[in-house]
Amino acid sequence: MRSALAVLLLSCAVSAQIIPDPPIEASFTGVVELTSFQTAGANPPCFIPNYMLRCTGLFVQSSTIDLAQYVGQNVKLFGTSVFQCDNIFEITAVDPDPPATLAFCGNPVPGCDIRLRSGPGGTAQHFLFVAAAPGLVPLSLGKGAFLLGEPNLLLAAGVFSDVDGAAFDFTLPRDVSLTGIPVFFQAARREILLGSLLRFSNNECFTILGPSPPCIVDPDC
Repeated sequence: MRSALAVLLLSCAVSAQIIPDPPIEASFTGVVELTSFQTAGANPPCFIPNYMLRCTGLFVQSSTIDLAQYVGQNVKLFGTSVFQCDNIFEITAVDPDPPATLAFCGNPVPGCDIRLRSGPGGTAQHFLFVAAAPGLVPLSLGKGAFLLGEPNLLLAAGVFSDVDGAAFDFTLPRDVSLTGIPVFFQAARREILLGSLLRFSNNECFTILGPSPPCIVDPDC
C-alpha cells in the first residue's frame, strides 16, 4: 500500500478535463462548500454557482433546493450537468445520509502516519482509491460517480466488520521533495449481500506539507 502511494506521488502525469457535453444525469457524494474566490473565475463564460463540492472541482446550483442548508455537510446529490458549462450541475434532489463516506485525519507531512476511514460501519467490503487530481466518471444513480482523474490507483481493499467503518492507515513517503503535491482520495463500499451495489463516497484531499509540522501520533477518525 505504501509503495503504491509513493509511485503515484512521484508520477509526473497530470489530469483532467471534468465533464462532458451534452448534459448528463448523474449522482455523486461530497461535502458542500461555498465557492472560493480562487475558483470563481474557472468556468467562463458560464455563471459560477455559489456552491461547490470539496476536493472535486464540481460546482452545484439548484432552482428548487436551498443548498445553503447543506454547507459543511457530506451529502449525496442528484442532478443534471448544465449544457455547455463544464463542471456545473443543476441539483434536483439531496440525500443527507449518503450510503458511502470517507474521512481523513492525520498531518500530511513526509514520514507521518495518516488515516482514511471509509464508512459507514457494519460488515462490508471497502475500497480506497488515490489519484493526482479530481475527475468525473458518472456511473448509475445508485452507485454515484467516480470522482478521481488520471492517474489513479486502487490503494487498498478488504472486508471489515468494525462499527466505525474501515480504517486505512499508511505512512507518507519520507521524501521532502513531495512537498506541495496535492493528493485526492475516494472510497467505495458494498454490503456483503447478494446483488448489493458498489457505492462511491465523497472525495478527501490534502497538499503534502513541508517537514516542519509535527506528526499526529493518533489520527482521530
